[in-house]
Amino acid sequence: MCAQDLPVAVCESCHRLFVPFSSRAKHCERMPNPKTGVTCKDIVAKLAYAEELKANKAKELYNKMNNHYQMRCSRVPGSVPNFV
Repeated sequence: MCAQDLPVAVCESCHRLFVPFSSRAKHCERMPNPKTGVTCKDIVAKLAYAEELKANKAKELYNKMNNHYQMRCSRVPGSVPNFV
């Protein structure tokens, strides 16, 4: 990699070296646990979203109500009126 002048970075999640796709990339595409199939990027994104919901109670309530409504619509399609 050094002979090819490829940039190398350290993943902030697993602390291993990787070749970033951009200069802003901080997390690799490596799967820490191959059984789950989740990459370091996915793990960090889910944690950041959970922290954002904890910090904003209104967004957490909106998300909860939206999930409730979506689940109700998917279970019994005829029970919810169409507003279109």
